[in-house]
Amino acid sequence: TFKLPRCVFDLANIRTGWGIFAENSPPEWVWDPNLQTPAVKPQDGREWKRGFGFNILLPQEFGPDRLREFATTATGASEGLKKLYGLYEEQLSDHRGQVPVVEFVDATNIQISKGRTNVPNFVITDWIDRPAALDEGESKAPKAAPQSQQSYQPAATTVQPPQPSSAPDTGNLSKPVF
Repeated sequence: TFKLPRCVFDLANIRTGWGIFAENSPPEWVWDPNLQTPAVKPQDGREWKRGFGFNILLPQEFGPDRLREFATTATGASEGLKKLYGLYEEQLSDHRGQVPVVEFVDATNIQISKGRTNVPNFVITDWIDRPAALDEGESKAPKAAPQSQQSYQPAATTVQPPQPSSAPDTGNLSKPVF
């Protein structure tokens, strides 16, 4: 089985907003102007849901395409991220200029209004200086459009998930190398 690696989560640049993941279409977002001010929910007859998006950086063993977007409107993922973001805020003052290294531990199955969902349990395992790779090139995550703009901007183009390199292990990867 594939074990999820520890990754750098760029929570300093998290965005929240209204998203829609329609079949056969790229995701669309109307981002909040900031974390304290929600955007107006689009009223176009489609089922927009609250969600979030931010970039993650995979360890170097995943090769050159390590910068990825984590964006979703899923209830379970959103609940897991709320908990993680709380931990992030609690620890941030001791780690200015750094980013958290996050690990997925497991998931908790919970009851919600429409049935059940799995909430991922994340932990911050380390803090590291912000890797340049988080800021190189164009972000994988879409930028917020002005709130007055009525057309919705599709998210980044869909890409194939990264696969670990077949190169032999040349060192101790028990601690991620970013």
